[in-house]
Amino acid sequence: MLLCGKAGIGKSRLAATILERLVGEPHVRMRYFCSPQHTDSALCPIIAHMTRAARFARNDDAKTKLDKLDALLATPATSREDAALLAELLSLPNDGRYPALELSSQQRRQKTLEALIGQIDASARKSPVLMIFEDADWADPSSLEVLGRLVDQIDAMSALLFVTFRPEFAPSWLGRSHVTSRTITRLAPLEGMALIDQVAGDKPLATNIRNDMVERADGIPLFVEEMTKAVLLKTCMRPLTTSRTLTVRLAPPRLGGGISGSTSAHSWFVRSLG
Repeated sequence: MLLCGKAGIGKSRLAATILERLVGEPHVRMRYFCSPQHTDSALCPIIAHMTRAARFARNDDAKTKLDKLDALLATPATSREDAALLAELLSLPNDGRYPALELSSQQRRQKTLEALIGQIDASARKSPVLMIFEDADWADPSSLEVLGRLVDQIDAMSALLFVTFRPEFAPSWLGRSHVTSRTITRLAPLEGMALIDQVAGDKPLATNIRNDMVERADGIPLFVEEMTKAVLLKTCMRPLTTSRTLTVRLAPPRLGGGISGSTSAHSWFVRSLG
């Protein structure tokens, strides 16, 4: 399942909702987070997931981490060679429990990617697997290669892969028969109003304030929520007056579509109401 949408449109919220609805259902969840700070760090989201899955603690020594990794990989499908490769991926020393591998750098890389896919396949043989790969537009090339291989093979697995990304990312998997793609669009004005009312709860806001917020949020749910919270926070301390309402209505032009716009939206609403 491919989910495309602009920053703040609600991709992560939908992913969280899927997780919430599956609480109590038998499954294995694997969650991968990409970030703009690690676009050149090979397999960074996958390494981070494995570190969490193995429950590494900050004060664990190398032996403790290797023991935890062995517990995570304890399936008949995991060879000692694969375990050695995955330990190396996590920067863990081989204390003699794994065979020494004489491989070229290219062979090591290919076998590591195969071992990663093999682990997912082994998990799916035991229980349904839900994988959520967030912000694929920020993924490093090696992680994208793993993702591509997974898409190629997932049709034969008891697994669901949920990938989120921004519109500038063009995945090569579009059009595959087993791949579904959806784009989240901006909120319509009435939907924006409904979201404001939902966030405001028993503290309804004046219609003119709500109209301005909907216009400036430009259909981005995150902006609507942040501006509503900012207004509520300020009005809890001091009720709105007619002059302050007018100040809000004469606020600067519509904000842009980046995440930084959310902070700006929050800031100017607070200033306008101050």
